[in-house]
Amino acid sequence: MPIISIEIDGKVKAPEIDPSCWISESAWIIGDVKMGPDNVVYQGVIIRGDFS
Repeated sequence: MPIISIEIDGKVKAPEIDPSCWISESAWIIGDVKMGPDNVVYQGVIIRGDFS
C-alpha cells in the first residue's frame, strides 16, 4: 500500500493514519490526509490530499 508524502510550497505533507485503520494493499494514500480511528480503505481506492 503506497503511503506517499509530498512537498507543497516548501512544506512536507504526509498522511497521518491511526494505527487502528485497515488499509488495503492496493489502496493509495497521498499527501495531507488524516485518518481517524477504525477507518477502512478498500481495494483500488486513492485518497489524495495534494491540493491546498
